[in-house]
Amino acid sequence: MRLESTRDRAIDSAKFFLVALVVIGHVVENTRGGNAIMNALYRFIYVFHVPALAYISGVVSTTDFGLRQGRRLLSGILLPYLVFQGLYLWQAAAMTGGAWSLYPTNPYWLLWYLPTLIAWRLSLPILMAARWPIALAVVIALGAGLSMGINTAYSASRTLVFLPFFVAGHMFRMPRIRRVRGAIAGLVVLAAVAWVLREANPYWLYGSSPYRDIKVDGLAPSDAQGIAFRAIALTAGALGTWSVIQLVSVQWAWSAWLGQQSLGIYLLHGFLIRWAVAGGLASLFFRIPDGWRTLASAVAGLLLAAAVGALSTYLKPALDYKWLWRQTTRAGSNCQQVPTAPGG
Repeated sequence: MRLESTRDRAIDSAKFFLVALVVIGHVVENTRGGNAIMNALYRFIYVFHVPALAYISGVVSTTDFGLRQGRRLLSGILLPYLVFQGLYLWQAAAMTGGAWSLYPTNPYWLLWYLPTLIAWRLSLPILMAARWPIALAVVIALGAGLSMGINTAYSASRTLVFLPFFVAGHMFRMPRIRRVRGAIAGLVVLAAVAWVLREANPYWLYGSSPYRDIKVDGLAPSDAQGIAFRAIALTAGALGTWSVIQLVSVQWAWSAWLGQQSLGIYLLHGFLIRWAVAGGLASLFFRIPDGWRTLASAVAGLLLAAAVGALSTYLKPALDYKWLWRQTTRAGSNCQQVPTAPGG
């Protein structure tokens, strides 16, 4: 287990734990059934895990843009997106017996985060030139839900909805002083809210749809109600992001090492989850008593993330295509390695 001496262990550790939350969320999604505790856990995770990933993406991003940065976006994000879009669509076709076709304009499941990262990265210099970048990003996030044309195509809706967290990460970086007690208190508050809203429509947390597509008690909300609901979701996401960043920015060598494999964890774990569900492995969790199923799902997700992270070290040429260039920059820069995407 070797770490680059120039890397920030706190950032790499945060990347691992945040992408592990993505994996845990996907495991819980497929094992929760009608379990009230697991429904609450699912909503609890989705309140903040995408905002926190967006935040850490902002932390490792720069407003500079040139040939080097363009190569990184092309080889480290765009090409992996196109390759894995094809592979995931192939898997879906193989499992359903349908015909395979490639449509890059509508990201498949968890792959939405990669084109979103490109859009965030390209827009960052413009946003940071504004007088109040975060306020501008919040206005954009709230306004995105007003248009029926801003949806899952090109990952447009999520790109705009989670933009404030990306900008905040770039501006505020990692905490210098970890406020663990306050962070735990914040997560306890969100856990209580998730329990109360355990049957609420989780699409308000996905950020993928316009307001009129997200029903509340079977009815489409008005634009004013939609803005209010999204503002509440953004506020809860901000509290969760602040809290979880305080807790996951640790200096452990093992989590920092796995954090360097965050892209591989993100891209690869979906294949295993889809196969587990189709093969009936996920149904084994329903034989576990409800009280223990939550713990079993969380542990399984964490172990899966760690295992896929270890596997990713052997698959780097298939995950990052910087080897396509005749002259490559030295790996290990925190600005080069971008956290992977969550799904929802």
